[in-house]
Amino acid sequence: MNQSEVLELKEFVENAKTEINKGEGRIANLLESLQNDFGCKNVKEAKKKLDALKKKKEEIQEKINVNIKILEEEYDFEDED
Repeated sequence: MNQSEVLELKEFVENAKTEINKGEGRIANLLESLQNDFGCKNVKEAKKKLDALKKKKEEIQEKINVNIKILEEEYDFEDED
């Protein structure tokens, strides 16, 4: 390995370290946002919260659908097309 190759390898390693540091900083920022915005300490907690919110959304949507059906039957709505 000649001096040029060693310098090239050194530059590659330094760039990799920089990218790793940037990535770690981004992860730290995202985890901080999870904590501040959603009260989650980690991704696992965020996934659990998301699953719970999805379930709640489905329950609410089902209630809406049932109530729409009741209204349609009670007031005899018909398509006017």
